[in-house]
Amino acid sequence: MKTIVTLFLSATIYLAGTVPARSQVGPVFRADTIRIVANDVLIEVATSDLGKNTLVSADIPGKLKALLNGLNLLEINPPKADEQICVRYTNYFGDDEKDYYRLDLQTRKKSGKKILISQDEVFEYNKGSYMLVMAGRNFLIRIYLNNMDDVVKITEPEFMNTIARAGNEIPVSRKRINGWLVQKPDGSFNRFFIDEQPPLTNDVLELGAGIGAGWIKNEFVSDLHFRIGIGIGNKAIVSNIYFAEVEAYYNFTWDGEFVNNGFLSVGYERNFSRNPEKEKWFGLSLGYLIDRNNDFFGKNTFKLSVHKKLNNTFSVKPEIYFNDFFKNIYPGFRFKIAF
Repeated sequence: MKTIVTLFLSATIYLAGTVPARSQVGPVFRADTIRIVANDVLIEVATSDLGKNTLVSADIPGKLKALLNGLNLLEINPPKADEQICVRYTNYFGDDEKDYYRLDLQTRKKSGKKILISQDEVFEYNKGSYMLVMAGRNFLIRIYLNNMDDVVKITEPEFMNTIARAGNEIPVSRKRINGWLVQKPDGSFNRFFIDEQPPLTNDVLELGAGIGAGWIKNEFVSDLHFRIGIGIGNKAIVSNIYFAEVEAYYNFTWDGEFVNNGFLSVGYERNFSRNPEKEKWFGLSLGYLIDRNNDFFGKNTFKLSVHKKLNNTFSVKPEIYFNDFFKNIYPGFRFKIAF
């Protein structure tokens, strides 16, 4: 029994090791975007969650000063009327942050305008002759300027008060932030949010079915499963699923008869990725034998399963089976295919 439990725990630890820890640097999906128009400057801030990663914590003046220190080493010629100078400053490469920064300078042709018309107001996405980009793990910041001299306005101490007031204008009850804050002469803001009535949500009802195969008690066992779950979304990403699943196991007995046994399981799965294109699902479930038609499984059989989703179709499940309170323990391992 000790050997069986050790093998199961080893498989569990191996699968768990494929899920990144919370502190590990990885790709982040920036679901929230706010644009601040103040002092003839457009500042665009994108992050995974503006509720957690506030505008003040972005330290825009501090990042901008670091960028300007790098620019002092370069000579920048003023752009032509049909050009825009793009400066990118980052220490974020691929999926990792480094202890050094890279400064890229590029002059490119303007290819037209991109505007949004909302509530009788016109908003321009990409304006000005200069675009300063500061990229990091938590924030992607773009600053659009007509003149480089305007950058001084952003580095002045009082601009932090403007940023703090802008942060207070962001609704806390919305699933996703996408909008503009336009400063008025008195320092207050006109607010314009799009795609937010009613508040967006990506909570989902999951219905699924599939087939599986694997080994239990050193015998090949196939299965047919049906599943219903509730997916809880967070900033345009489904990150948690609570589910119930019925599984019908099929195996040949020693006399050649085709027999099925049924389990009912409840479980939880979590997506440890903030990138919707690279999901990382890991979960646990506990099942009970509700339909017993031979002696392959004993009475009062339970099973504890670890879930590792490889992609939208395939997953693997190391398992342990036991009777009552962890009696007669034996392992199982199955591959699952979702329809």
